Amino acid sequence: MIKPLTSLRFIFAFMVFTSHLSFFEESRSGILTRIYNSVLHEGYIGVSFFFILSGFILAYNYQDGILKNRESIKKFYLARFARIFPLHILTLIISIPLSYGIFMEDRSIWLSQLVTNLPLMQSYIPVKSIYFSFNAPSWSISDEMFFYSCLSFLNFVDHKG
Repeated sequence: MIKPLTSLRFIFAFMVFTSHLSFFEESRSGILTRIYNSVLHEGYIGVSFFFILSGFILAYNYQDGILKNRESIKKFYLARFARIFPLHILTLIISIPLSYGIFMEDRSIWLSQLVTNLPLMQSYIPVKSIYFSFNAPSWSISDEMFFYSCLSFLNFVDHKG
């Protein structure tokens, strides 16, 4: 049952990818512009579905192992952290020199952006200049880390409450 659902994740991730192809919007080919404006532009809808489906698959794969103590919560979090955080830190380091203009313009904003981005908490601040700062797509990783933190709590509440 899970394998077909996992392949759906690819479809919705691809939808998100195509929604970022905004250069088609101003293409010399009228057909590409029409396709982008009527279909591809709406791919951002795939983000919600991707999050929901990924959460379902993670909960399905880990729930029994965690509840029956075959899989530790610590091991789950270490695996998630190891999958996300190293690449996040690398892209953050790469983006720091690219944000030099913001640093020179207002150091306090730049510092608040850095302080929230480093621990992946930038999407908790409902200010566009914060949650889209440095590596803009990392807002989704910030959300992902929040969802990961909820997983063990939801499993606990579901079976203990």
